[in-house]
Parts: sequence; C-alpha cells; structure tokens
Amino acid sequence: MKLILGLFLLTLIYSSNVVARDASESIGSYTSGCVKNSETIKDGDGYQMMRPSRGRNFGHPVMIQFIQSYAKKLKEESGGMLLVGDIGERKGGPMEYGHASHQVGLDVDFWFWFTPESLNRPLTRDERETISAVYLTDEAGTLKRDIWSHRFPQMLRIASGFDVVDRIFVNPSIKRELCVHYSGEKWMHKIRPWWGHDAHFHVRLKCPKGNPQCLPQAPLPAGDGCDSSLIWWFGKEARLPATKADASKKLHRFDKLPKACKEYLGQK
Repeated sequence: MKLILGLFLLTLIYSSNVVARDASESIGSYTSGCVKNSETIKDGDGYQMMRPSRGRNFGHPVMIQFIQSYAKKLKEESGGMLLVGDIGERKGGPMEYGHASHQVGLDVDFWFWFTPESLNRPLTRDERETISAVYLTDEAGTLKRDIWSHRFPQMLRIASGFDVVDRIFVNPSIKRELCVHYSGEKWMHKIRPWWGHDAHFHVRLKCPKGNPQCLPQAPLPAGDGCDSSLIWWFGKEARLPATKADASKKLHRFDKLPKACKEYLGQK
C-alpha cells in the first residue's frame, strides 16, 4: 500500500513539473519579445490558414482559442470562411520580413475577403498559397466602394466583442468609413487606424493572465476614435513613407529583446 501511495505521489510531482515546464508564456512586448511553448493551429471549422508554407501559424494558446471561437461565431452570424493570415513563428521573436510585431503570439491578421469562392467552399492548398488579398483602398488611400461590403464591419464588430481582444488595427480610410455609420457604438472603441491594413485587419490580444513578463500596450483613449485624432491620419505627417532601411531596423532588433527571449531564441 505504501509503495502504491509513493508511486502515486511521485506521479503527481512529475505531472506538476511537466505542466510548469511546458506552460506557454508570452514574454516582452508585442514588438520585442517571444513566446515559450506556443501552439500551432491548422485549418478548422469555419477558418483556413493562408500562406501555410510560411510556417507562421504559431501562437499563445489564448490566441488559438480566440481564432477558433471567433470563426465559429462569425460562421453562425454571417457564414463564410474566415481566412487567417500570419500569427507568428514557433518561438515568436522578430521575423525576417513582413512585421515589426507578431512577436509574442498575441497578434493575428485576418484577410478582408468576400467572394463566392470563400463563402461556398474551402480554398484549395494551391489557392491559399497564390490568391492575392483584396485591397479595400486604392494607392491614394481612397476606399474602393465597389468592393466595400456590409460584411466587413460585421467581421470587425464580432471580433471586437471578445474580451481577450485589446485592439484591432485597420487602414485609416476604413476607420473613417466606419465612423460615418457606426460612430458612438461601443465596439468602435477597439478599432484603431494604422498604416497599411487595407487588405487585412490585425487583431491584438491582451496579455494572458499568469504571464507576468508580458508587457501590455498602453490603454486605449476613451471614446470611439471618431474624434479629431482621426484627422491626423490624413495629414502630411502621417503620409510620410518610412524608408526601407528604417523598416529593416525595426524588424531585426534582436539586441533589444528581453534577456529571457535572447536565451530562448538562441536555443537550437
């Protein structure tokens, strides 16, 4: 009996150590950090991964759960297939191209997509590697009204309704269009203008509970964002293009990572 009890206690101790060792954790900030023991996501009910060959389908477990819950709710309310873009790499950290953020497993891009193909059938592997995203603005930043659909605000409203969502980035012209029709609505508070984001919207989650090394972003200002602060995005200062050199410096700053991430990302 004592032997059995002893083995049982050893099993409990071992199990607790495994849980502690394998617990997922976001470390650092969204633009300078990493994610330990991330989880991967594959195609599921109501959603598909775009550009799967990139290997950017890793995130914190709260992100995986959010994507699955969001896709389910979106499917129930409006139908269609949610197309998931980049989340992050297995260990997080800076990417070689494409993003300054997406480093702690708490950022994800969803494509703006509204065609019969995506609504009525899953996309093939080849289509998901080659199909171009749908841009909702032209080169001048003007909204393409022939492409704009009521489904896009619906996608944003549903995503904004999840408590784990901290903010959602969209092109300034998209935010302006939303303000025309939805100013004052609660969900608009999380919809924030940012450069690009005219072919996809970027959802950022809050730091998960029990992740003390995750650095949250400053709280959003009060209101729906349809005030004078939106005007700035259409002035000369906001339109100044960043140089490729500046963009490169932002993307590859391993030296600025938290110590825990430098050690983790340095592991083979």
